[in-house]
Amino acid sequence: MILVLAIILFIIFLIYSIRPSKSEEYTLEGLKLSWANKASIEGVVTKWIVTLKDSSGSVIHSHENSDAGNLKDFTGVTMNIVDKKEFDEKIIGDNTLELYYNDIKPDTKLYTKTVTFTRDDFGMALDTSNIEEIDIPEPPPPPPITEIPHQIAGGADGWCVGDGKAVHQDVPGCGRICSTWEYTGSKNKGSWGLWGGNQNGIDCPAAKLDQVWKLTGGSTSGRPNRELAVGKVSEPQSTFTYELIMNKKNTSLGIHVEYIKLDGVLATKAQTTIHKNPNRNNKPDNMFSIGSGTENYASWNANGHNVGDKIFTIVSDKKVDKMDIVYTRPRYAPGWIIKENGVTKITETSNRGGNTEPRPVVYTYDIKNGKSSPFTIPYQIPRATDGWCGHANSVHQDVPGCGRLCSDVNSVGSKNKNTWGSWDKYPGSVECPAAKLDEVYQFLNGKRSLRVGKYSGAPPDPMKQFTTGEQLYIKGGKDGKYCADEGNTIKCNRGGIGGWEKFRFNKNSDGTYSLKGGKDNKYCADEGNTIKCNRGSIGSWERFKIIKNSDGTYSLKGGKDNKYCADEGNTIKCNRGSIGSWERFKIGKI
Repeated sequence: MILVLAIILFIIFLIYSIRPSKSEEYTLEGLKLSWANKASIEGVVTKWIVTLKDSSGSVIHSHENSDAGNLKDFTGVTMNIVDKKEFDEKIIGDNTLELYYNDIKPDTKLYTKTVTFTRDDFGMALDTSNIEEIDIPEPPPPPPITEIPHQIAGGADGWCVGDGKAVHQDVPGCGRICSTWEYTGSKNKGSWGLWGGNQNGIDCPAAKLDQVWKLTGGSTSGRPNRELAVGKVSEPQSTFTYELIMNKKNTSLGIHVEYIKLDGVLATKAQTTIHKNPNRNNKPDNMFSIGSGTENYASWNANGHNVGDKIFTIVSDKKVDKMDIVYTRPRYAPGWIIKENGVTKITETSNRGGNTEPRPVVYTYDIKNGKSSPFTIPYQIPRATDGWCGHANSVHQDVPGCGRLCSDVNSVGSKNKNTWGSWDKYPGSVECPAAKLDEVYQFLNGKRSLRVGKYSGAPPDPMKQFTTGEQLYIKGGKDGKYCADEGNTIKCNRGGIGGWEKFRFNKNSDGTYSLKGGKDNKYCADEGNTIKCNRGSIGSWERFKIIKNSDGTYSLKGGKDNKYCADEGNTIKCNRGSIGSWERFKIGKI
């Protein structure tokens, strides 16, 4: 075997052997280079390149190596550049071995050596007395910068604001970069941390942060001190531009806008651009004064705007937290996309429905928190049947953690807190932010009105599964026994159904129910300490309220004192203030 071996420690060293074949071909069975890297390798060298040229200068062999382990500072490098390769007779004579890094060009050549192969020599050691150590030269310093590249004003979205400490940059290919003497970060990468390792997280040489900031010596809390080497920190955003783009057309006609307020201040004509002229009444200037919502407004027809159209642009000299838009009716309010300095802050996917009241109506767009007035009343339920929040034009809610709440334009209260009274005592009377009553109602032009959704509807009929006049049984809650009409009282102590255990129900026009007993087919009356089925007609005591409970049972309220009725075994008394087990009855078809 013909072996060529090189071992280099800090210097290049070659040992080689060749063997001529009968056809005048020469086999180089192996050639290995080894050396130890010094400093300035990492971040500069991406690959090693070795070439072998014959006496005419033609490259007869080349080898590249980019193994990560061979590209580190102060690390030994070993590579086999030739492995059992045949050469023609051009290898005989003086050959030139050259070592490059990254590219083959004059300024990346590190080492050159003449290597002579003869037909007669089968092995020899090269003279290495003049071979230099390998040490990549330091890269030339970058040209100095005179300004911070791609610098912009402080972020309007709360990221890298102009607070007198940060440099904000918007670098092509990198996006927004933020830096202070202590921290650096990338908006696109979601990175923000101490200098050092976080630089790799930014991965943006074009930001030139190492030239923007310079070390000053010393440290604060263990962190190296830095100061700006060039330029100044970014100034706060000087103007804020708000674009209103239609995302969902309103229900009827086009939009009808009375006015717009920015943090409570009326938007002016000078700061507002109307991109689509109000083609229904052609009165754009109406938006810039406050008048009656039925007279002073700008209106559009349905063909005056489409989804995707920019309708308004408003420029403010300060950041806006909330925008109020007053429409003449809910049906004239669309779903918006609202942008701040080109960044989407609010996206509505629905319009405000088809309601015609209240008139006018104001919706609030909370730009700071990225939300707008709710589209529905949270946790709304039907009006109650227990006498609390059962009146018309009321909003009834059952809010987790708060319980049942009731409100109308004049009063508000909490069932759990036993409060019901003027709005003057709100929010302390309710203490339930999740109900969003400040957003459900509006106080506009000196009066309160409902601006979201509709008032709670009537409760479902608890007896809707039964037919008027149909025979039904009643079981008491005390012992689960059938109830019987005995004329002068009702006793729930029967084990089966006979004639006296059959009752009939009639629904009255006021939502109450009247019962007829099975003994004499007479109406049953609440007399407080008992129920007697001996009446020939319906008066107030013969009117019962029926509530269906969540467990499928029913509770009755008597007409005499509006108290819950309880099964006491030998009688039924309607004198209870709340529902317990004895106040729960089962009702079913016979």
